[in-house]
Amino acid sequence: MKSILKVLAITMALLLLLLVAGLSALLVANRQDEALDPALASLLATEPPQIPVAENGYFAWVGVLGPEREAPHAWGYRWFQEALRADRAPFGETQTLAIDAEARKDGLRLEDFGCREIESCLAAVAKWPADARAVLDKGRVTLARGDLALAMLAYQEPWRPNFSYASPLPRTPQHYRLLGATRFALAVSEGRHDAALDLLARAMAFHRRQAQGATTLIEKLLALANLHTDLQLLNQYMLHAPAAARQRQARVAELLAPLPADATSMQRALLTELRGGVSLFLNLGEQNLFAAASSESRLPRWLANSLGRSLYLPRASANEHFQLNRGWLAADALADEDYRRALAEVRRDQESAADDTYALRNSVGHILIRVAVADYGSFFLRCDDLLALHAMVALQFALLRSQTADDEAIARAAAGLRHPYTGAAPVWDKNSRRLIHAALAERRGKQPLAIGL
Repeated sequence: MKSILKVLAITMALLLLLLVAGLSALLVANRQDEALDPALASLLATEPPQIPVAENGYFAWVGVLGPEREAPHAWGYRWFQEALRADRAPFGETQTLAIDAEARKDGLRLEDFGCREIESCLAAVAKWPADARAVLDKGRVTLARGDLALAMLAYQEPWRPNFSYASPLPRTPQHYRLLGATRFALAVSEGRHDAALDLLARAMAFHRRQAQGATTLIEKLLALANLHTDLQLLNQYMLHAPAAARQRQARVAELLAPLPADATSMQRALLTELRGGVSLFLNLGEQNLFAAASSESRLPRWLANSLGRSLYLPRASANEHFQLNRGWLAADALADEDYRRALAEVRRDQESAADDTYALRNSVGHILIRVAVADYGSFFLRCDDLLALHAMVALQFALLRSQTADDEAIARAAAGLRHPYTGAAPVWDKNSRRLIHAALAERRGKQPLAIGL
């Protein structure tokens, strides 16, 4: 009996010794944080040059939703100043802006618009012109304020040094896009072709500036969506008024000028995203992260705080997050097969990292980084869909000028186009008279990208 107890005691002592040794190794491995990656430190220290406030159409665009009694630019700048103050709030506090309560309600609803489906906008307005005039009258204030923003020739999303994932974003004047499409379609239906093309040219120029000046992901995606709408309207114009389009070939050619490289580059938006993510990891402290963890896991607060101090390294976490996402930045600078290969590689790296959940060093940070992994591939697809749509509409214009309607000739011409994201050519469906890039799972709604010819 004594020998059994002795064996048990020795076994328990060994297990305790192993536990102490394991905990000691864990504490030693997490005793020293590391220096920030030099490229990351440079990113955090960089403050881009800003254009003069008075010339920046961003503030006027934000101010489209402001009260009628105050100029759009003035209200938009006030909104921005309040947002800057909110950005400086203690980490983890969600901020609401008092100025948002001043935003004007235009009373418009999506169902008011015959152009709510942009691909059938011209047909809908031609069928119900009275409804189009009614919605334009109802939205006249929004339309007038938006026109002031579009008239400003410079656009830059301004620098917010304390911008984070908790920062407030301005509301988007989405009804202006539908009002603009309705106004364009009504001008076409009434035979005012030069006026219609003037409207479209002004919108496309603004949306190019918006895409070039965007620094946040949401601003970039909104600008790309607006340019997508512009190209859809131009496609419809050539379908509904081919003779008028042929008479105005120079105007249409101007609208189809190549998109500026920085308009379809994701570089600046991704850097802002990475900067926000890195700031999050650097700012995660005991009060915010580990107190919350204790309530979720029902661990005693002192134990959660102790584990947090021992197993979380802020700079190591920031570095690892940055390294895990640098591949997206590298891919953005490439083209053709190199570009597609780079996107596939960064996805594989992230999938592999997601499976590697546990680590002795920076255990908590290692897990959080895996939770925060984001697949930016679908955002690259938005840029590439815009480029592919631009190429298809340009082909439509070339066919219109040459008055080519032969199915085989169209199919041959389409075979020369390539979607940047997939490398595939569009298919000519002679029955539906549509040029089609196949549906993709990464695309919203998993729909094909198509235009009518």
